[in-house]
Amino acid sequence: MDHKDSKFDLSQSELELVCDKSFFIRKAAVLDKIKAQFVRLEEAVYKIDLPNLPSESNRRGKISQGENYLGAPWVVLDAPAYFSGTEIFAFRHIFLWGLNISSSFHVSGKFLELVEYDAISGLMNPGMMILTGDNPFIHHNDPSVYKPVHEVSDTDLKALKHLRISVFSKPDEWISSNEKSIQFVKEIHTIIKK
Repeated sequence: MDHKDSKFDLSQSELELVCDKSFFIRKAAVLDKIKAQFVRLEEAVYKIDLPNLPSESNRRGKISQGENYLGAPWVVLDAPAYFSGTEIFAFRHIFLWGLNISSSFHVSGKFLELVEYDAISGLMNPGMMILTGDNPFIHHNDPSVYKPVHEVSDTDLKALKHLRISVFSKPDEWISSNEKSIQFVKEIHTIIKK
């Protein structure tokens, strides 16, 4: 094979990129700040009086990260949360590089019984969206599967095998994202049966 095959040659800008590690140093610093912000969010969430959560979810939160959600890095805080096969009860907070920041309430299996479906229509945050697709792990604001709360009927809500209610922010709204997440947890708590 000819070593000049254009499919495998690096362009001048690509060569400059592979010779410059400064982006990765800056990326690591940014991800460290995001994780530190999530630690503060976890502390704030556990200070909220949430008496009617299932006992399985009362463990400490977990922060994890990865490199490839739609080709970009991500950081997740699950707090409080419980995941076991098809049984899910979680407040999930996600930073998706270049896409969005979100907070979600995700329940499935036996935990669906804890939801006051009639109360969902009374949620006051106009930005709350419900995932209507079959894949419960779509974390970006995709309008083909996320619909505003007021556009999803009670019948359609009760038919979902996974209930995922989310609120989204743009990455540049990072400064206000913790407060928005705390308000989200407080409001979602109102739809959990007492």
